[in-house]
This record gives sequence, structure tokens and C-alpha cells, in this order.
Amino acid sequence: MKHSTHITIRVARPLDCTGFTAERVAQDFLATHATRNWTYDVADEWISVGERRPTKEDADAHGNVQAWNAEGYGAIVGFDYVSPSFSEYTHWKAMPAGPTGQDAADL
Repeated sequence: MKHSTHITIRVARPLDCTGFTAERVAQDFLATHATRNWTYDVADEWISVGERRPTKEDADAHGNVQAWNAEGYGAIVGFDYVSPSFSEYTHWKAMPAGPTGQDAADL
């Protein structure tokens, strides 16, 4: 069985958007698993409000997205509140899909 030599470090919060924390995690991983020639990339799911505003198509059925507050916490808000003119939110991402099938029935 061939093992992968590539890892993806996912950024958990916009505070890590610079990739600094993710880069440090990757370097620590590489240092402790030095027996292979590893490659990695940093995947950032958060979108800067300055880069792009959410649209109705980005929102869920209720018109909501996840937003990151400038004070350092997440919130679920209407997509139209995430705008450069509202400096309260700095980053956003689409709502995750809910559970399906048996997982949803177990809730």
C-alpha cells in the first residue's frame, strides 16, 4: 500500500489567515515525520470581506453565512450584513451542509 506524501493543513480561524499558525503546524509535522519527502499546502476556507462579499447564492436557504467578528468570534448572520461598510465582520464562509441520511435521523 502506497502512503500519501502530501498533507493539507486547514486554517481553522481567520486569525490564522496569514498561514503563520498553519505553517508552524506543518513544520512541526514535517520535523517529526522526517522519514519521507513531504509536501504540504495551507487551505483557507475563510474569505476576506475585502476580497469578496457573500451573495445570495453563497447563503443557505435562510439567507445566512458564517461570519468572523473583528473582536475574534464567529457568528451566523444574514449575508447582506457582511460588507466592507459593516466593519464588524472581517471574514465569512458558506454554511456547512447539514447531516443527511441516517445521521440526520439520529438527531
